[in-house]
Amino acid sequence: MEADFDAAFLRHILPRLDWPALVGGAAALGAEPPLPADPPTADQLEDEAFLRTLHHALLEVCLAEGALICPGSGRRFPVVKGVPNMLLNDGE
Repeated sequence: MEADFDAAFLRHILPRLDWPALVGGAAALGAEPPLPADPPTADQLEDEAFLRTLHHALLEVCLAEGALICPGSGRRFPVVKGVPNMLLNDGE
């Protein structure tokens, strides 16, 4: 999936992101190039190459088939054609 690059949007949304979760999710999906483990510095927020890497991981990498797993309960939610089924069955 391709999305328009908007550096101002990325700088604006960054404080709202759970950086370790984003890095882990992007790595699990095989996003290349990988995001750095540490949150970005002010200098990186002015670096277009870094912002394009962030843009790609955040807006263009997606899970088409597989499952999302809840870290708290371990429950698996299947993903088919990019759409997660997060409905619970009776009694869950």
